[in-house]
Amino acid sequence: MVAVNSPLSSLRAAVLDGTADLAMELTARALLGGVDGARVAEVLLETALALSGREAAGASWMHALLSVGATTELLQHSGPEVVSPAVVGAAGFLTFARPTRSRVIPGGTAVWPGTRDWLRFIQEDRVEDAVRAFRSVPGDVRDEAWREASLVTSAGWGHQAILGGHVARLAARYAHLDEALHEAAIRAWTPPEVEGELFSPEGGPVEDGILAVAEAVSISPGTAVAQASLGQAVEGAAVAALELLRRTQDLRTVHGVTYAREVLALHRVHAVRPDQAKRLLAFVAGGWDRARRDRRIRKEGRQWGQPSWAQPGDWTPLLAELCRVELRPGFGHNVKIADSCVALADLLPAGEGLDGLAFEALRATLPAWSRSRRPWLALQKERRSR
Repeated sequence: MVAVNSPLSSLRAAVLDGTADLAMELTARALLGGVDGARVAEVLLETALALSGREAAGASWMHALLSVGATTELLQHSGPEVVSPAVVGAAGFLTFARPTRSRVIPGGTAVWPGTRDWLRFIQEDRVEDAVRAFRSVPGDVRDEAWREASLVTSAGWGHQAILGGHVARLAARYAHLDEALHEAAIRAWTPPEVEGELFSPEGGPVEDGILAVAEAVSISPGTAVAQASLGQAVEGAAVAALELLRRTQDLRTVHGVTYAREVLALHRVHAVRPDQAKRLLAFVAGGWDRARRDRRIRKEGRQWGQPSWAQPGDWTPLLAELCRVELRPGFGHNVKIADSCVALADLLPAGEGLDGLAFEALRATLPAWSRSRRPWLALQKERRSR
């Protein structure tokens, strides 16, 4: 429970009223008053889910919710000294954003039809059936059903998997929000964006090694999807996504990394199928094609070549700088890419310098973000007032 006159109670009102400056001020006050950052994130999520009627749809709204999720994970990794400005920024962004749908779904449950038919509800825009059926999903198939839904399409720049992964982690942390968070994601998924026809394989699989797969991904979507059956296809796609981000920074490339993070995290639990890996491979390879077509990578960087990566530097100042950046102008991607690169440094196998690649890729994004440091300034102002 939140006391009526506490900063968190006022923060709820500020989010509901849409007053971003006040929301950031109240968040800074709560954090400097000793409230745990994860508790502030919890209040933001509770308020957002109540405000939206459990909707996560909408470009800015979904990214605001994802930003809260990424900030929560960064808090676990780096602590409040580094990440508190991002908590302030997430409050401001969430207050500015608003959902784009409002759909009434009756309470109660429906009989679980099995994963295949439940996915059909989502694909056929039967949102009421999809939500009510998931409320009764048996515990022993729940995780697998969620995994299948997360991996069913790469359309929308991989947001099906990105939203699915963040929601699963947030629900594990905030168990009382489990049903509301999953319902919000199902609503956002339904109906899914239309996926274009996947590329036909060109050539055959390369030597089954992470760097060999990554180089194949960088050549073309056709050569990329030809690697889908390899055991290290997902790792190779993640490396190719990080290397492209190191060379050129734009939102399409950022999403290659955030999408790869979610697929690799699922792959670590249970190997993804070739058809699921194929979607990621094609998406990342498409990013390389687009970067070459738009001339966003220099001539010598258009081919894979012989990339090498130093050992990672100190993550703390890098993450601290990204957390000071105002979230709203870049739709929170400064904290989402930070969270994804930190995760990939752990998820990728050690011994090939890949943790150095994740660090270098993240550092390369620094000039791409807004110069506004309003969240950090709000914290500084609150400190001076004490």
